[in-house]
Amino acid sequence: MLNNLLTNIKEITKNTRKESHFGRHWGIVAGLEKSIDKSTYSLMPSAEKHSKGEIVEQVLATFSTSLTDKQVNFIERLTNQSLSFLADYRGTEIAIMRQQSIYNKSSFKLIEEIFKILQIYSFSLNSAVGFTELHTTATKPELVKEVIRFNKHREPIEAVSAYRARLTTAYQALIVKGHKNRIDFLLMPVEKAIGLSKSESEYEPITSLTGKIIDGEVEWFYNDKLLAKTHLDSVCMKAFQKLIEKTKESIFQDACFSATPEG
Repeated sequence: MLNNLLTNIKEITKNTRKESHFGRHWGIVAGLEKSIDKSTYSLMPSAEKHSKGEIVEQVLATFSTSLTDKQVNFIERLTNQSLSFLADYRGTEIAIMRQQSIYNKSSFKLIEEIFKILQIYSFSLNSAVGFTELHTTATKPELVKEVIRFNKHREPIEAVSAYRARLTTAYQALIVKGHKNRIDFLLMPVEKAIGLSKSESEYEPITSLTGKIIDGEVEWFYNDKLLAKTHLDSVCMKAFQKLIEKTKESIFQDACFSATPEG
């Protein structure tokens, strides 16, 4: 009996080593049932080839002569609790994915609208200032995926995606970033913009919009008030003005530094 048990366990290990956690017997076969039939603990004849389910049942059958009612009840209770957990976990995971998909579609659309407004301001200013330090360059919104964590072998183990649009001058960058249920407006030195999330985490947003799903649709809020078209225009105006004002400060600081005599 012991030899049969060891053979069966080796066969289980060999057949399931490369499978994912949720693809194993308890995630697929037993996941279809919420209870265990005690009759499955009866002894089954061996065969040359077994399905994974049959192998597990045979291993359990090997112990059938020594299992007490208390042990059987324990296995049944623990298995049912585990299956319920997996069902709830998967259901929650799917719900989160669906929710994020709703937020993404809405934030992408809103960021594109924001970019169009900022682009109008950019074109208008550029026609006046030409290719000077106050000239702004617009980068269209795009979905950027970046790896933020690696394992010891430098293999990616965690990545994030964000929808970004950008306006830059020679000194400063205004970044509009959509992630989850937020749209942040970030202002930072232009050389920092290439660092994406790592650099962005060092700066507080100059303003933010927050989304909330109401009746299946995303409503956006600004300063805890429902975002209206006039509010969006105002948000874009203030953000663009801060980009230009911050650029002026950088130009002035750069000029002062250059004019300072050495020594």
